[in-house]
Amino acid sequence: MNNSPGGALPMLNTPPPGHDTHRPRHPGGVVEGVDAGSLAAALDLRPGDEVLGVNGRPVQDVIDVQFYAADDIVSMAFRRDVHD
Repeated sequence: MNNSPGGALPMLNTPPPGHDTHRPRHPGGVVEGVDAGSLAAALDLRPGDEVLGVNGRPVQDVIDVQFYAADDIVSMAFRRDVHD
């Protein structure tokens, strides 16, 4: 998806509520892949990173990430080394 100047957003794994109650749900989603030269790569996102917020706003799913990342200037809060 190419919503923002500078390239594609990361692919996120955001399972639906009630999927597997034995595994923790990451509110913003976990990055599954990053395209070289994309916005996600420029923001130094890597597979396995957990997206927590975009432009100072908390995110609950990939739709929130796409919506807030449509701004002209994009910053992302994320946590590295997420393990299930």
